[in-house]
Amino acid sequence: MLNSLLERPSKKVKVDRVMKTIEEQEVLLTKDKEELGEVRSHFAKQFWKRNIELGKLSSRWAKAYSPIKRINEEIYSNLLDKVTETEWKSALSKTKNKSVPGVVGISYPLIKKAEITTQRLFRLLADQCIAK
Repeated sequence: MLNSLLERPSKKVKVDRVMKTIEEQEVLLTKDKEELGEVRSHFAKQFWKRNIELGKLSSRWAKAYSPIKRINEEIYSNLLDKVTETEWKSALSKTKNKSVPGVVGISYPLIKKAEITTQRLFRLLADQCIAK
């Protein structure tokens, strides 16, 4: 939707065929359900959740993964609080006007010039990003 509003072309990837090796023979899959199933299977294998048994780690890795005792956990107490108007204005004032817009394409000068109601919407969006 935002790309459409900003009149930018959409960059979508369409997978309409997938090469798969079955019994040492390469097969080209072209049916919708076959392709999607193979793509899902591929990514499920790539990003599977690993079972790590902490009790079986070597002492070196157990030490590396153990909690750091010198960190004051109180600093995390208000981490999920909503962004206040003061914090928002302070953060915006520290941004550079010549910075490159991110993926969304909205630059800091554009955000700074937005009306009060739009600024509230940006803050609500920031709150939602923090909450997730």
